[in-house]
This record gives sequence, C-alpha cells and structure tokens, in this order.
Amino acid sequence: RPTMAPLRIGIPLLLGLLLAVARVPPSVASDPNTFAKPNWDMYNSYDNTMQRVADMVARNPKTMRMRTVTASSIEGSYKARMPLVVVEPGGLSSGTVPADKLRVFYNFGEHGREIITTELALRVLEMLESVETLTTRIKFHEKFHEIIAQYYKTVFYIVPVENEGGRHKVEAGELCERKNGRGVDTNRNWELDWGVKERDYDPSEEYPGNFPYSEPEAFVLHAELAAFKPHVWVNVHSGMEALFMPYDHKREIPSGSDASQLYHMLEMLNRWHCKSKCAVGSGGKEVGYRAHGTATDTIYTQLGVPMVMTWEVYGVTSAHYDDCFRMFNPTDRHAFDELLDRWGQAFFAVLPLASSHNGVQSQMQRDRVVPTSAFYERSDAVLQVTRTVEPKVQTGSSTEGGNHQAVYRLRGDPTPSYTKLPSYLGSHNFHQTFRNMPPTRIQPKRQEEEDIAHRDDALGRRGGGARMRVAHAFDHLQLQTVAVWAMGTFAIGTMLTSRRSSGPKRRVG
Repeated sequence: RPTMAPLRIGIPLLLGLLLAVARVPPSVASDPNTFAKPNWDMYNSYDNTMQRVADMVARNPKTMRMRTVTASSIEGSYKARMPLVVVEPGGLSSGTVPADKLRVFYNFGEHGREIITTELALRVLEMLESVETLTTRIKFHEKFHEIIAQYYKTVFYIVPVENEGGRHKVEAGELCERKNGRGVDTNRNWELDWGVKERDYDPSEEYPGNFPYSEPEAFVLHAELAAFKPHVWVNVHSGMEALFMPYDHKREIPSGSDASQLYHMLEMLNRWHCKSKCAVGSGGKEVGYRAHGTATDTIYTQLGVPMVMTWEVYGVTSAHYDDCFRMFNPTDRHAFDELLDRWGQAFFAVLPLASSHNGVQSQMQRDRVVPTSAFYERSDAVLQVTRTVEPKVQTGSSTEGGNHQAVYRLRGDPTPSYTKLPSYLGSHNFHQTFRNMPPTRIQPKRQEEEDIAHRDDALGRRGGGARMRVAHAFDHLQLQTVAVWAMGTFAIGTMLTSRRSSGPKRRVG
C-alpha cells in the first residue's frame, strides 16, 4: 500500500507557505535612509515658537493669557519649563469660569522629534486670535455654523511645547530623540499601570522614569489638568495617522454608551480631516503594542475627563529606522501646509461634537464653577517635584503606609496645592522599592497568544516571524506532521520577513 507520509508532510508545508505569505505585510522593507533634516525656513525653532506665542498673547490681552511654569525634579538636578496658554474667545473670565462653558485642553510637543505638532499648535493659536481668522480657515467645513457658535462658549488651555528638553536635543542634531531632557518618556511617566514592561519593551524609546510623576513635565500637566478640570483632552503626536481613545495599556475601548459615542465621533473626524485613512479606536490595539503609564489612560480613568483622545497627525511608517525626521515630520512645503490646514480645522470641528457628547453634558450639569485663580490668574510659577512620606501607622498586625503627596510650591503663594499620588508610593518600603530596582515591573502573562498575534500586526510595524497556530482541523494528524508544518511555517515566514529593517521599532504616542 502506498505510504501517506509525503502527503501528510507536503500539504501542511504548502498551507504553511500560504499562511506565511498572507501574514507578510505589503511593505516589509524600510525605505533607504534619506538623512532628512529640518528646514528651519519652514519649521520654527523652539525659541521662535515661544516668541510667536508670546507675540500672539500680547496682541490679544482680552482673550489670551500665558503662564510659564518652571519645575525641577525631586533631587533638583533636572529642570523643565512649560508654557501654558489660556484662550477664551468670549473674553477672559474673572473669578470663575462659567460651568456651561466647554473646557478643552490641547497638548503638543510631548516628544522632541515630533516637531510638526508644535507647528500645529501655532496654527491653532493663530486661528484663535480672531473669529475672522477662524472663519477664513473653516468657511467650507460642513460644521461651520456649529463651530462658530461653540467657539464663543469654549475655554481653551493649550501647551504649545510640553517637552522643552527633548526639543533642544533634536535641534542640536539628535533627530531621533523622543524622551525628555534627561532620557525619560513623559508619556510613560503617569500613574495608571506605570512601569509595566511588555516583552518588546525598549528603554531607548519608552523609559518610564523612577516612579510615577518623577518628571517635572508629567507632574505639571497632571496638576494643571486637576485644576482646569477639562471636558476634552487631546494629546497630539506624529509617527502614524490615527485617532485614538483609551485604552493604551489594553486592547479594548471602555465599555458603555459614552465610549461608543466618542468612537463614532472619531470616525467622523477621520472622514473630515484624515481622508478616512486614520486608524480609529484603542491605542493599545490599533498601534500594534500596549503602552503603560500613559497620560491618556490616567486622565480618563483617574481624572474622569469624558473625552480623552490621542491624535497622530502624520507618519511615514516605511521610513528607515534612523530616518527619524522624515518618519515623524513632513519634509516638503506642500505636505506641510496641507497637514496644517486639514488638522488645524479638526481642533475646532471637535467642539460641537464635544458639546453634544453625553458624558460632557453630564459633567457640565454636575460641575461647580472652576475658579480662574486655579490656573490662568496665577503668575509664573517655580515648582519642585517632592515626595512626603508620612510615618507608618500600626493597624492591628498590619502596617499601612501614609499617603504620598506631590506638592506644588508656588512663588509668592504660601498655600501649596496638592496632587495626590498612589498610596503605594508612601508605603514603609518606598525607598527600598523604588531607589534601587529597575524602573519597570514584569508584565504578567496575560493574553499571551494575542500578544504574539498583535505584535506582528498594525501597519507592518511589528517585527517577528509568522504566527504559528495549529488549527483544530489538523488535530487528527500525527505529532511529527504537525511539527513539520509548524517548522515550515516559521522558517518560511522568517525568510520572507527578513528583508525588514532589523532592530527595535520607533514608538508613537
């Protein structure tokens, strides 16, 4: 009787080949390195950006106010300066902000290499200078009348450049620098799920610091958000084209009608301003990896902001690993101008959408008035990240740590305001836990097969061989046949994907 061995081996190998080919993304090889550099006739340096912002505020004293917060790290060795601009088109409120006004917080320049985001901040501020300028920019938008109506009923809080230290490194020639001035990714330095380390964790891209809010940039933003109590938060990035909502640390969006409504609003913005090309949904799913300790997840989960979004406005995902300026920023004038026109409008198109969001409306009904003394009536501040560990308290046979408070000390203000940090930071073994240990906790083994699958997905950015899953249809085959099928799939997938650029992948968001 003829043996069935060739058939049992050949068919799985053929199927393995087909599966491997199907799993290879359409663009498996990176582009050649173009060694692109910023054209400073087109882009603004940090100093020019700050000067333009100051000039706009000076021209509009009735509707704009600017503060600069200088903060230092807990040990005092690192300082960061952050400009904060408040714009109230109906005229700056005195004493309190009316509870029926929409409050939006736009954050730009969180990562140094994403220079285009600070150009977008300048465009938004220019559009906020006057209703005439805004009208010229959005006159053909299908939500034109709703935008103009909501414009006067909104307070804007804008950070043009969050990460001054990283930006200076980029301008000095370190075009791939993402982190802050001392090598910490401030968008991994927030509290929720801080320090969790995925298997593809890359400290050169996403080092989270020694403890949550250890970095002055994250510390200041957290405190300003707690004071301003926004209804809308948008964190602006580049590296791909996407409209993200929570969560970053898991591959799902929040449950409930409010999250579903936000998702559909993002789909509308995608159609209007991203030519329907943006990835939409959870950052933890759509970007191809999970991120921990992000601003988006903490602001949504712990500060209770109803509409929390991350917008990725540009990216060349096929760019060479070392071609960072081209990867994150337009290099020609046409693409530059087109991006600013298209995305500049998005920051105003979101206003009527936000005013109709159920979660925003509910918060407005619950809102107490927000005192302007909590944010824009303050003068420039000099702050320091501090930690106060209260004495341990004996309760029965257990020992409970005190609360850890991050203290805002304002020059000329004898009463500090407090931002409460997680209780575990005040535990009796705080110093032992955080002084000497690596700044990440090991990611628990969860959804392990899904991790492998998704890390090979998402815009062809994730490396690795083809996925190996033994389908139930092959359960009846002999063990050696399954082994041959698996090895064939892996070998072929690895061979076909070997043309990819090797090494770690650049992070976005």
